[in-house]
Amino acid sequence: MQADGAQQLLLKDDFLKKRLMAEKKDVERLLQSGVGALEGRDFQTAIQLLKQVVDMEPDHPSAWSSLGRCYSALAQWETAIEKYRKQIAINPYDDNCYNSLAWACAELGRYSEAEEAYRKQIEINPLHGWAHRNLGFFMMQQEKYAEALPELEKAASILPNELIIRERIGSVLFHLGRPEEGAQAFEKVLQTAPNPLFWNDAAYTMAEFGFRLDLAEQYALSAVHGTRTALLNVPTAGKFCCPLVIESISTYWDTLGFIHMQKGDYANAERYVSASWELGQHGECGAHLGEIYLNQGDKQRAAAQFARSLAAYQPPVKLRKRLADLVGAEKVDDLVTAAGAELIKMRTIEVTPALPGIAEDIKADFIITLSSAAASEVRFLSGDEKLRAYEDQLKKLRFPFPTPDDQPIRIFRRGELKCFAAEGGACRMLLELPRNVRSLEGTPTQPQKAAPSS
Repeated sequence: MQADGAQQLLLKDDFLKKRLMAEKKDVERLLQSGVGALEGRDFQTAIQLLKQVVDMEPDHPSAWSSLGRCYSALAQWETAIEKYRKQIAINPYDDNCYNSLAWACAELGRYSEAEEAYRKQIEINPLHGWAHRNLGFFMMQQEKYAEALPELEKAASILPNELIIRERIGSVLFHLGRPEEGAQAFEKVLQTAPNPLFWNDAAYTMAEFGFRLDLAEQYALSAVHGTRTALLNVPTAGKFCCPLVIESISTYWDTLGFIHMQKGDYANAERYVSASWELGQHGECGAHLGEIYLNQGDKQRAAAQFARSLAAYQPPVKLRKRLADLVGAEKVDDLVTAAGAELIKMRTIEVTPALPGIAEDIKADFIITLSSAAASEVRFLSGDEKLRAYEDQLKKLRFPFPTPDDQPIRIFRRGELKCFAAEGGACRMLLELPRNVRSLEGTPTQPQKAAPSS
Protein backbone atom coordinates (compact mmCIF):
# COMPACT_ATOMS: atom_id res chain seq x y z
CA MET A 1 0.00 0.00 0.00
CA GLN A 2 2.78 2.41 0.86
CA ALA A 3 4.59 1.67 -2.42
CA ASP A 4 1.40 2.13 -4.45
CA GLY A 5 0.69 5.45 -2.65
CA ALA A 6 4.18 6.75 -3.38
CA GLN A 7 3.81 5.79 -7.02
CA GLN A 8 0.48 7.59 -7.21
CA LEU A 9 2.02 10.67 -5.69
CA LEU A 10 4.81 10.59 -8.27
CA LEU A 11 2.30 10.19 -11.09
CA LYS A 12 0.20 13.05 -9.71
CA ASP A 13 3.29 15.24 -9.36
CA ASP A 14 4.34 14.45 -12.93
CA PHE A 15 0.83 15.23 -14.17
CA LEU A 16 0.82 18.59 -12.36
CA LYS A 17 4.23 19.47 -13.76
CA LYS A 18 3.10 18.70 -17.30
CA ARG A 19 -0.10 20.70 -16.78
CA LEU A 20 1.85 23.69 -15.44
CA MET A 21 4.23 23.49 -18.42
CA ALA A 22 1.28 23.41 -20.82
CA GLU A 23 -0.32 26.41 -19.09
CA LYS A 24 3.01 28.25 -19.23
CA LYS A 25 3.20 27.61 -22.95
CA ASP A 26 -0.36 28.92 -23.33
CA VAL A 27 0.55 32.07 -21.41
CA GLU A 28 3.66 32.69 -23.51
CA ARG A 29 1.75 32.04 -26.72
CA LEU A 30 -0.95 34.51 -25.67
CA LEU A 31 1.67 37.04 -24.61
CA GLN A 32 3.52 36.83 -27.92
CA SER A 33 0.26 37.21 -29.83
CA GLY A 34 -0.79 40.15 -27.64
CA VAL A 35 2.52 41.96 -27.99
CA GLY A 36 2.45 41.30 -31.73
CA ALA A 37 -1.03 42.87 -31.96
CA LEU A 38 0.20 45.81 -29.88
CA GLU A 39 3.19 46.38 -32.15
CA GLY A 40 0.86 46.12 -35.14
CA ARG A 41 -1.38 48.78 -33.52
CA ASP A 42 -4.35 46.41 -33.26
CA PHE A 43 -4.95 47.58 -29.72
CA GLN A 44 -8.35 45.99 -29.10
CA THR A 45 -7.08 42.53 -30.02
CA ALA A 46 -3.94 43.11 -27.95
CA ILE A 47 -6.04 44.02 -24.90
CA GLN A 48 -8.19 40.91 -25.25
CA LEU A 49 -5.15 38.65 -25.48
CA LEU A 50 -3.17 40.32 -22.71
CA LYS A 51 -6.15 40.23 -20.36
CA GLN A 52 -6.18 36.47 -20.79
CA VAL A 53 -2.50 36.41 -19.86
CA VAL A 54 -3.00 38.27 -16.56
CA ASP A 55 -6.11 36.22 -15.77
CA MET A 56 -4.00 33.07 -16.06
CA GLU A 57 -0.91 34.55 -14.43
CA PRO A 58 -1.73 37.64 -12.31
CA ASP A 59 1.93 38.16 -11.36
CA HIS A 60 3.24 37.98 -14.92
CA PRO A 61 6.54 39.92 -15.14
CA SER A 62 5.62 42.05 -18.19
CA ALA A 63 1.98 41.63 -19.28
CA TRP A 64 0.58 44.48 -17.14
CA SER A 65 3.06 46.90 -18.69
CA SER A 66 2.04 45.81 -22.19
CA LEU A 67 -1.61 46.31 -21.23
CA GLY A 68 -0.74 49.81 -20.04
CA ARG A 69 0.86 50.56 -23.40
CA CYS A 70 -2.35 49.49 -25.14
CA TYR A 71 -4.49 51.84 -23.08
CA SER A 72 -1.97 54.66 -23.49
CA ALA A 73 -2.15 54.23 -27.25
CA LEU A 74 -5.94 54.58 -26.96
CA ALA A 75 -5.54 57.70 -24.78
CA GLN A 76 -7.28 55.92 -21.89
CA TRP A 77 -4.78 57.35 -19.46
CA GLU A 78 -6.44 56.48 -16.13
CA THR A 79 -6.70 52.82 -17.09
CA ALA A 80 -3.12 52.86 -18.37
CA ILE A 81 -1.89 54.25 -15.04
CA GLU A 82 -3.72 51.50 -13.18
CA LYS A 83 -1.98 48.82 -15.30
CA TYR A 84 1.46 50.42 -14.95
CA ARG A 85 1.08 50.58 -11.17
CA LYS A 86 0.16 46.89 -11.07
CA GLN A 87 3.33 46.12 -13.03
CA ILE A 88 5.43 48.21 -10.64
CA ALA A 89 3.89 46.41 -7.65
CA ILE A 90 5.08 43.13 -9.17
CA ASN A 91 8.50 44.50 -10.13
CA PRO A 92 9.52 47.82 -8.53
CA TYR A 93 12.70 47.78 -10.62
CA ASP A 94 11.02 47.45 -14.02
CA ASP A 95 13.28 48.85 -16.72
CA ASN A 96 10.66 51.07 -18.38
CA CYS A 97 7.38 51.07 -16.48
CA TYR A 98 8.02 54.27 -14.50
CA ASN A 99 8.79 56.05 -17.76
CA SER A 100 5.46 54.94 -19.23
CA LEU A 101 3.64 55.81 -16.01
CA ALA A 102 5.13 59.30 -16.03
CA TRP A 103 3.96 59.94 -19.60
CA ALA A 104 0.39 58.94 -18.72
CA CYS A 105 0.38 61.10 -15.58
CA ALA A 106 1.62 64.09 -17.59
CA GLU A 107 -1.19 63.63 -20.11
CA LEU A 108 -3.69 63.98 -17.26
CA GLY A 109 -1.95 67.06 -15.88
CA ARG A 110 -0.68 65.19 -12.80
CA TYR A 111 2.68 66.87 -13.11
CA SER A 112 4.22 66.15 -9.70
CA GLU A 113 3.49 62.43 -10.14
CA ALA A 114 4.96 62.53 -13.63
CA GLU A 115 8.20 64.14 -12.53
CA GLU A 116 8.53 61.73 -9.61
CA ALA A 117 8.07 58.74 -11.93
CA TYR A 118 10.60 59.99 -14.50
CA ARG A 119 13.19 60.54 -11.79
CA LYS A 120 12.47 57.11 -10.31
CA GLN A 121 13.10 55.53 -13.72
CA ILE A 122 16.42 57.34 -14.02
CA GLU A 123 17.33 56.27 -10.48
CA ILE A 124 16.72 52.65 -11.49
CA ASN A 125 18.64 53.05 -14.76
CA PRO A 126 20.77 56.19 -15.06
CA LEU A 127 21.40 55.40 -18.74
CA HIS A 128 17.72 55.20 -19.68
CA GLY A 129 17.87 57.56 -22.66
CA TRP A 130 14.12 57.74 -23.18
CA ALA A 131 13.48 58.68 -19.56
CA HIS A 132 16.05 61.48 -19.79
CA ARG A 133 14.47 62.59 -23.09
CA ASN A 134 10.94 62.55 -21.76
CA LEU A 135 11.89 64.29 -18.52
CA GLY A 136 13.61 66.99 -20.60
CA PHE A 137 10.49 67.43 -22.74
CA PHE A 138 8.37 67.51 -19.59
CA MET A 139 10.55 70.19 -18.01
CA MET A 140 10.20 72.25 -21.18
CA GLN A 141 6.41 72.04 -20.87
CA GLN A 142 6.75 73.28 -17.30
CA GLU A 143 8.99 76.11 -18.56
CA LYS A 144 11.87 74.82 -16.41
CA TYR A 145 14.47 75.23 -19.12
CA ALA A 146 17.57 75.21 -16.93
CA GLU A 147 16.48 71.79 -15.62
CA ALA A 148 15.52 70.57 -19.09
CA LEU A 149 18.91 71.20 -20.73
CA PRO A 150 21.04 68.66 -18.80
CA GLU A 151 18.37 65.98 -19.25
CA LEU A 152 18.24 66.57 -23.00
CA GLU A 153 22.02 66.67 -23.32
CA LYS A 154 22.26 63.37 -21.45
CA ALA A 155 19.55 61.88 -23.69
CA ALA A 156 21.36 63.09 -26.82
CA SER A 157 24.58 61.38 -25.70
CA ILE A 158 22.72 58.10 -25.11
CA LEU A 159 20.45 58.36 -28.21
CA PRO A 160 22.63 60.17 -30.78
CA ASN A 161 20.32 59.34 -33.72
CA GLU A 162 17.20 60.88 -32.13
CA LEU A 163 17.30 64.24 -33.90
CA ILE A 164 14.22 65.54 -32.12
CA ILE A 165 16.29 65.70 -28.94
CA ARG A 166 18.85 67.95 -30.63
CA GLU A 167 16.05 70.08 -32.04
CA ARG A 168 14.60 70.52 -28.54
CA ILE A 169 18.03 71.46 -27.24
CA GLY A 170 17.97 74.29 -29.78
CA SER A 171 14.66 75.48 -28.37
CA VAL A 172 15.93 75.33 -24.79
CA LEU A 173 18.99 77.38 -25.75
CA PHE A 174 16.68 80.11 -27.04
CA HIS A 175 14.83 80.14 -23.73
CA LEU A 176 18.10 80.35 -21.83
CA GLY A 177 19.10 83.49 -23.72
CA ARG A 178 21.43 81.81 -26.22
CA PRO A 179 19.53 82.32 -29.52
CA GLU A 180 22.51 82.13 -31.85
CA GLU A 181 23.49 78.73 -30.44
CA GLY A 182 19.86 77.64 -30.66
CA ALA A 183 19.60 78.69 -34.31
CA GLN A 184 22.79 76.77 -35.10
CA ALA A 185 21.33 73.67 -33.45
CA PHE A 186 18.18 74.04 -35.59
CA GLU A 187 20.21 74.48 -38.76
CA LYS A 188 22.19 71.29 -38.15
CA VAL A 189 19.01 69.29 -37.57
CA LEU A 190 17.29 70.70 -40.67
CA GLN A 191 20.32 69.95 -42.84
CA THR A 192 20.06 66.31 -41.74
CA ALA A 193 16.27 65.95 -41.72
CA PRO A 194 14.31 68.74 -43.48
CA ASN A 195 10.84 67.51 -42.47
CA PRO A 196 7.65 69.34 -41.43
CA LEU A 197 8.04 68.56 -37.73
CA PHE A 198 11.48 70.14 -37.48
CA TRP A 199 10.57 73.06 -39.76
CA ASN A 200 7.60 73.83 -37.56
CA ASP A 201 9.37 73.51 -34.22
CA ALA A 202 12.24 75.72 -35.33
CA ALA A 203 9.80 78.29 -36.75
CA TYR A 204 7.75 78.43 -33.58
CA THR A 205 10.72 78.94 -31.27
CA MET A 206 12.19 81.61 -33.51
CA ALA A 207 8.83 83.40 -33.54
CA GLU A 208 8.59 83.27 -29.74
CA PHE A 209 11.78 85.31 -29.54
CA GLY A 210 11.21 87.51 -32.60
CA PHE A 211 14.33 85.99 -34.15
CA ARG A 212 14.59 86.22 -37.96
CA LEU A 213 10.82 86.16 -38.48
CA ASP A 214 11.07 86.02 -42.27
CA LEU A 215 13.10 82.80 -42.05
CA ALA A 216 10.69 81.48 -39.42
CA GLU A 217 7.80 82.12 -41.82
CA GLN A 218 9.61 80.20 -44.58
CA TYR A 219 10.08 77.24 -42.24
CA ALA A 220 6.41 77.34 -41.17
CA LEU A 221 5.17 77.53 -44.77
CA SER A 222 7.34 74.54 -45.66
CA ALA A 223 5.75 72.58 -42.80
CA VAL A 224 2.21 73.52 -43.90
CA HIS A 225 2.79 72.78 -47.59
CA GLY A 226 4.51 69.46 -46.90
CA THR A 227 1.73 68.28 -44.62
CA ARG A 228 -1.03 69.45 -46.98
CA THR A 229 0.56 67.37 -49.74
CA ALA A 230 0.72 64.35 -47.45
CA LEU A 231 -2.99 64.71 -46.64
CA LEU A 232 -3.94 64.92 -50.30
CA ASN A 233 -2.13 61.65 -50.97
CA VAL A 234 -2.75 59.62 -47.82
CA PRO A 235 -5.10 56.60 -48.03
CA THR A 236 -8.47 56.98 -46.34
CA ALA A 237 -8.30 53.74 -44.35
CA GLY A 238 -5.87 51.91 -42.15
CA LYS A 239 -4.66 51.72 -38.61
CA PHE A 240 -3.03 54.93 -37.43
CA CYS A 241 -2.54 56.18 -40.99
CA CYS A 242 -3.94 59.69 -40.82
CA PRO A 243 -4.80 61.04 -37.38
CA LEU A 244 -1.27 62.16 -36.54
CA VAL A 245 -0.98 64.04 -39.83
CA ILE A 246 -4.28 65.83 -39.17
CA GLU A 247 -3.12 66.87 -35.72
CA SER A 248 0.08 68.15 -37.35
CA ILE A 249 -1.66 70.43 -39.88
CA SER A 250 -3.57 72.02 -37.01
CA THR A 251 -0.31 72.65 -35.14
CA TYR A 252 1.43 74.07 -38.20
CA TRP A 253 -1.42 76.47 -38.98
CA ASP A 254 -1.11 77.76 -35.44
CA THR A 255 2.62 78.33 -35.84
CA LEU A 256 2.14 80.25 -39.07
CA GLY A 257 -0.58 82.35 -37.47
CA PHE A 258 1.64 82.98 -34.44
CA ILE A 259 4.40 84.29 -36.72
CA HIS A 260 1.91 86.69 -38.38
CA MET A 261 0.87 87.81 -34.89
CA GLN A 262 4.49 88.49 -33.95
CA LYS A 263 4.78 90.57 -37.13
CA GLY A 264 1.69 92.57 -36.18
CA ASP A 265 -0.38 91.16 -39.07
CA TYR A 266 -3.45 90.28 -37.01
CA ALA A 267 -5.80 89.63 -39.92
CA ASN A 268 -3.64 86.80 -41.29
CA ALA A 269 -2.83 85.67 -37.77
CA GLU A 270 -6.52 85.24 -36.95
CA ARG A 271 -7.22 83.28 -40.15
CA TYR A 272 -4.59 80.65 -39.43
CA VAL A 273 -4.98 80.44 -35.66
CA SER A 274 -8.80 80.25 -35.87
CA ALA A 275 -8.58 77.38 -38.33
CA SER A 276 -6.14 75.58 -36.05
CA TRP A 277 -8.34 76.13 -33.00
CA GLU A 278 -11.51 74.90 -34.71
CA LEU A 279 -9.78 71.72 -35.82
CA GLY A 280 -7.61 70.81 -32.84
CA GLN A 281 -8.86 72.74 -29.77
CA HIS A 282 -5.34 72.84 -28.35
CA GLY A 283 -4.91 75.05 -25.28
CA GLU A 284 -1.81 76.86 -26.54
CA CYS A 285 -3.42 77.62 -29.88
CA GLY A 286 -6.52 78.95 -28.12
CA ALA A 287 -4.31 81.21 -26.01
CA HIS A 288 -2.80 82.65 -29.19
CA LEU A 289 -6.29 83.40 -30.47
CA GLY A 290 -7.09 85.20 -27.23
CA GLU A 291 -3.93 87.29 -27.58
CA ILE A 292 -4.94 88.23 -31.12
CA TYR A 293 -8.31 89.45 -29.82
CA LEU A 294 -6.53 91.47 -27.13
CA ASN A 295 -4.27 93.09 -29.69
CA GLN A 296 -7.40 93.97 -31.67
CA GLY A 297 -8.79 95.69 -28.55
CA ASP A 298 -11.54 93.16 -27.77
CA LYS A 299 -11.01 92.22 -24.10
CA GLN A 300 -14.37 90.50 -23.71
CA ARG A 301 -13.77 88.17 -26.63
CA ALA A 302 -10.21 87.55 -25.42
CA ALA A 303 -11.39 86.58 -21.93
CA ALA A 304 -13.95 84.13 -23.33
CA GLN A 305 -11.26 82.59 -25.52
CA PHE A 306 -8.78 82.30 -22.65
CA ALA A 307 -11.46 80.43 -20.65
CA ARG A 308 -12.03 78.01 -23.54
CA SER A 309 -8.28 77.51 -23.81
CA LEU A 310 -7.99 76.69 -20.12
CA ALA A 311 -10.69 74.04 -20.57
CA ALA A 312 -8.86 72.56 -23.55
CA TYR A 313 -5.85 70.27 -23.89
CA GLN A 314 -2.55 71.43 -22.34
CA PRO A 315 -3.15 75.15 -21.80
CA PRO A 316 -0.06 77.31 -21.18
CA VAL A 317 1.14 77.38 -17.60
CA LYS A 318 0.58 81.12 -17.11
CA LEU A 319 -2.77 81.40 -18.88
CA ARG A 320 -4.91 81.15 -15.74
CA LYS A 321 -3.26 84.27 -14.31
CA ARG A 322 -3.71 85.97 -17.68
CA LEU A 323 -7.46 85.37 -17.50
CA ALA A 324 -7.63 86.35 -13.82
CA ASP A 325 -6.00 89.69 -14.66
CA LEU A 326 -8.80 90.35 -17.16
CA VAL A 327 -11.88 89.21 -15.23
CA GLY A 328 -10.84 88.77 -11.59
CA ALA A 329 -9.63 85.56 -9.96
CA GLU A 330 -13.04 84.82 -8.42
CA LYS A 331 -14.66 84.39 -11.85
CA VAL A 332 -12.10 82.08 -13.44
CA ASP A 333 -13.44 78.69 -12.26
CA ASP A 334 -17.02 79.37 -13.37
CA LEU A 335 -15.86 80.64 -16.76
CA VAL A 336 -13.67 77.60 -17.36
CA THR A 337 -16.43 75.17 -16.33
CA ALA A 338 -18.87 76.79 -18.76
CA ALA A 339 -16.20 76.81 -21.46
CA GLY A 340 -15.69 73.05 -21.14
CA ALA A 341 -19.29 72.45 -22.17
CA GLU A 342 -18.85 74.95 -24.99
CA LEU A 343 -15.92 72.99 -26.40
CA ILE A 344 -18.14 69.93 -26.73
CA LYS A 345 -20.86 72.01 -28.35
CA MET A 346 -18.36 73.32 -30.92
CA ARG A 347 -17.81 69.74 -32.13
CA THR A 348 -21.47 68.66 -32.02
CA ILE A 349 -23.66 68.70 -35.12
CA GLU A 350 -27.43 68.21 -35.25
CA VAL A 351 -28.32 65.49 -37.77
CA THR A 352 -31.72 65.01 -39.39
CA PRO A 353 -33.99 63.16 -39.80
CA ALA A 354 -34.61 61.78 -36.30
CA LEU A 355 -35.28 58.10 -35.60
CA PRO A 356 -38.63 58.11 -33.74
CA GLY A 357 -39.72 54.96 -31.97
CA ILE A 358 -36.29 53.68 -30.82
CA ALA A 359 -36.52 52.00 -27.41
CA GLU A 360 -32.98 52.93 -26.30
CA ASP A 361 -30.13 55.17 -27.37
CA ILE A 362 -28.16 53.89 -30.34
CA LYS A 363 -24.83 55.00 -31.78
CA ALA A 364 -22.32 54.37 -34.54
CA ASP A 365 -18.89 55.61 -35.61
CA PHE A 366 -18.18 57.20 -38.99
CA ILE A 367 -15.20 58.58 -40.87
CA ILE A 368 -15.86 61.83 -42.74
CA THR A 369 -13.51 63.06 -45.43
CA LEU A 370 -13.73 66.85 -45.64
CA SER A 371 -12.74 69.14 -48.46
CA SER A 372 -13.17 72.59 -46.90
CA ALA A 373 -16.40 72.34 -44.87
CA ALA A 374 -18.10 69.85 -47.21
CA ALA A 375 -18.00 66.07 -46.79
CA SER A 376 -16.73 64.42 -49.95
CA GLU A 377 -16.90 60.94 -48.44
CA VAL A 378 -18.61 59.36 -45.44
CA ARG A 379 -17.89 55.83 -44.29
CA PHE A 380 -19.76 53.82 -41.64
CA LEU A 381 -17.22 52.14 -39.36
CA SER A 382 -19.04 50.29 -36.59
CA GLY A 383 -22.06 50.42 -34.35
CA ASP A 384 -25.81 50.03 -34.76
CA GLU A 385 -26.63 49.01 -38.33
CA LYS A 386 -29.75 51.21 -38.31
CA LEU A 387 -27.43 54.21 -38.57
CA ARG A 388 -25.56 53.00 -41.66
CA ALA A 389 -28.25 54.69 -43.77
CA TYR A 390 -27.01 58.08 -42.50
CA GLU A 391 -23.93 57.94 -44.73
CA ASP A 392 -25.70 59.86 -47.52
CA GLN A 393 -27.33 62.29 -45.09
CA LEU A 394 -24.01 63.18 -43.48
CA LYS A 395 -22.61 64.15 -46.88
CA LYS A 396 -25.17 66.96 -47.05
CA LEU A 397 -24.11 68.57 -43.78
CA ARG A 398 -21.79 71.51 -43.25
CA PHE A 399 -19.05 70.84 -40.75
CA PRO A 400 -17.28 73.32 -38.41
CA PHE A 401 -14.03 73.40 -40.34
CA PRO A 402 -12.79 76.75 -41.67
CA THR A 403 -9.64 76.58 -43.79
CA PRO A 404 -7.13 79.43 -43.56
CA ASP A 405 -6.53 79.76 -47.30
CA ASP A 406 -7.88 78.67 -50.67
CA GLN A 407 -5.39 75.83 -51.16
CA PRO A 408 -6.82 72.34 -51.69
CA ILE A 409 -6.83 70.13 -48.61
CA ARG A 410 -8.33 66.92 -47.32
CA ILE A 411 -9.11 66.38 -43.63
CA PHE A 412 -10.34 63.16 -42.05
CA ARG A 413 -12.58 63.38 -38.99
CA ARG A 414 -13.91 60.53 -36.92
CA GLY A 415 -17.28 61.08 -35.30
CA GLU A 416 -19.87 59.28 -33.20
CA LEU A 417 -23.47 59.61 -34.33
CA LYS A 418 -25.89 59.03 -31.47
CA CYS A 419 -29.70 59.03 -31.47
CA PHE A 420 -31.52 59.53 -28.17
CA ALA A 421 -34.66 57.61 -27.26
CA ALA A 422 -35.74 60.14 -24.63
CA GLU A 423 -35.62 62.93 -27.23
CA GLY A 424 -37.87 61.24 -29.79
CA GLY A 425 -34.92 59.79 -31.70
CA ALA A 426 -33.10 63.13 -32.16
CA CYS A 427 -29.60 62.50 -33.54
CA ARG A 428 -26.32 64.34 -33.00
CA MET A 429 -22.78 63.72 -34.14
CA LEU A 430 -19.82 64.45 -31.89
CA LEU A 431 -16.56 64.87 -33.80
CA GLU A 432 -13.48 63.41 -32.14
CA LEU A 433 -10.46 65.65 -31.69
CA PRO A 434 -7.68 64.54 -34.05
CA ARG A 435 -5.27 63.82 -31.21
CA ASN A 436 -7.72 61.34 -29.68
CA VAL A 437 -8.26 59.32 -32.85
CA ARG A 438 -6.10 56.21 -32.86
CA SER A 439 -7.44 54.52 -35.97
CA LEU A 440 -9.59 55.07 -39.05
CA GLU A 441 -10.94 51.56 -38.77
CA GLY A 442 -13.95 50.26 -36.93
CA THR A 443 -13.80 48.95 -33.37
CA PRO A 444 -14.33 45.17 -33.12
CA THR A 445 -17.61 44.38 -31.39
CA GLN A 446 -16.89 40.68 -30.73
CA PRO A 447 -13.94 39.59 -28.59
CA GLN A 448 -11.41 37.54 -30.46
CA LYS A 449 -10.43 34.23 -28.89
CA ALA A 450 -6.88 33.03 -28.68
CA ALA A 451 -5.98 29.97 -30.70
CA PRO A 452 -6.09 26.79 -28.62
CA SER A 453 -2.74 25.31 -27.57
CA SER A 454 -1.47 22.32 -29.45
